[in-house]
Amino acid sequence: MKKIKLLIALVIIMSVILTACSPTQAPAEPAAPADSKPADVAPGEEKPAAEAPELSGKVVYAFPADGVQDFLRPEQVEMFNKLYPEIKVDLLAIPEDGYDQKNLSMIVAGEQLDIFGSGEVFVAPYIQNGVSLPLTDLITNDPNFHPEDFVPNIIDYFKDSEGNIHMLPGPYDVQRIYFNKKLFDEAGLAYPEDSWTWADFKSMAEKLTVGEGVNKQFGFLAGTRWYVFMPYVWANGGDMWSEDGTTCLFNSPETVEALDWYVDFMRKGLSPSPSELTGLGMSAGDMFTTGKVAMVSSGGWDIPYFNEITDFDWGQVALPASPNGRATTLHLQMNLISAKTEFPAQTWAWLSYLTSPEMYTYEVLKYGQGVPPRISTTEEILNNPPADADPQALLNLQIGFESAKFGRTLPKIINFAQIRDDVVYPNLDLFWNGEIATAQEVGDLICNQMILEPMK
Repeated sequence: MKKIKLLIALVIIMSVILTACSPTQAPAEPAAPADSKPADVAPGEEKPAAEAPELSGKVVYAFPADGVQDFLRPEQVEMFNKLYPEIKVDLLAIPEDGYDQKNLSMIVAGEQLDIFGSGEVFVAPYIQNGVSLPLTDLITNDPNFHPEDFVPNIIDYFKDSEGNIHMLPGPYDVQRIYFNKKLFDEAGLAYPEDSWTWADFKSMAEKLTVGEGVNKQFGFLAGTRWYVFMPYVWANGGDMWSEDGTTCLFNSPETVEALDWYVDFMRKGLSPSPSELTGLGMSAGDMFTTGKVAMVSSGGWDIPYFNEITDFDWGQVALPASPNGRATTLHLQMNLISAKTEFPAQTWAWLSYLTSPEMYTYEVLKYGQGVPPRISTTEEILNNPPADADPQALLNLQIGFESAKFGRTLPKIINFAQIRDDVVYPNLDLFWNGEIATAQEVGDLICNQMILEPMK
C-alpha cells in the first residue's frame, strides 16, 4: 500500500514536472527534428553472441512517439524475435506530451507496463519512489552483460546511493560548437580546433561580429537553456548545487565568474540576448542556417537539419577549454524496468538486447541516434567506419566519444524541473537581458529562492 501511495504521489509530481517541461524554455537552441525519416539502409544481420535461453511470455514496452522510434522499435522487435521467438513484445508508442505521466498512471492502475524509456530529469524521482527495478541481480546473473564497457560517468548516473544500477542508457549526445566556414573564411580566421580555449572562442566571436541592426552578423549565439551554459560553469569549477543536492552553488565564486564571462557575449553585442532574439523573430537554428550567426552550441541531433544547408559549408568542434578545465553537457536517455513487472527475466532479455553492441550500432548508423554509451562499440565504428558513412556523423561520434570523458550533467535531485522553471530560468532571463547587472546578484537571488530536495 505504501508503494501505491508513493506512485500516486509521483503521478501528481510528474504532472507538475511535465507541465513545466512543456514549451516554455527560451528559444535559444535549435530543436531536434520532430519527424526525422529513417535512412534507406538494410537492417544489420548481426546478433548478440549470447545463446538465448528458453523464455516465453509478453513484455509491454512504452516509448515516446517521436518520429524516429516509431520506425526503430518495430524493427528491433523483429530482430529480437529471431533470438527469442516465444517472447512477444507489445509496443506502446505514447505521445510525447504527458508521456511519463501516462506511464506512471498505467503502473498505478495495475496495467501491464514492464519497461519504458525516459530522460535524465526523471532518474532521481524514479529511483527514490520505487518506480524502477534495481538491475543489480539481473546484471550479476547475466555473464554476457558487461557494465564495465559503458562510459563510467554515464552508467554511474543511473545508480542509487548504494551503487545499484536502475536504468541502462540509450545513445547519448553532447554539446558542441557548430561554425559557419564561409564566415570564418571571410574574416580570415582559421577554423576552431579541438585544442582551442575560452580566449580563442571570445576572440573569434569578436572578429566575426560585424554590421548593425537587422543586418548585423553575430559571432556567437549564447544559448540560455541550462545545458548550453552549464558546461562553462562546470569547466570553471562551479555548479548549480552541490553533489549531494543540499546546497545551492549559484552564488559560488566559480559559478559567478563563469556566468559573468558567458553573459559578456551578450553585453558586448557578440550574441543576441533572449529579448533581441525574440525581436528578430528567428530561432537559433534559423540564425545559423541563414548566416546571421557564425557559431552556435547544440547537439548532434542538428546534423540532419544542418546537412540541408546549401549556402555555405559548416563544421563542428568540441567545446573550448577554460583556464581551469573542460566540460560539456551529457544528454542522456534511458530505459528502465518497472518495479511492478511480473516478468523480470523476459523484460531483461528485451532490455539487454536494446543495449547490446549490435543494437547501439544499428541505432547510430541507421537513425543517427547519438553516440553509443558502450566504449567498445564506438571504438569499433570509428576504427571501421562504413564506406558510405556521413563524415559529419562520424565526426559527431568522435566529438561525443572524446567529450564524454569530461561530460557532466546536474547532480541528481527530486525537484529539478520545478527549480529550473520556477527559480533558475525566470531570474536568469533578467540577467541575460541586462535587468540584473551581475552574476553575483542573480546567484544570490536564485540561492535565496532555491529549496532543494536531494535524492536520499
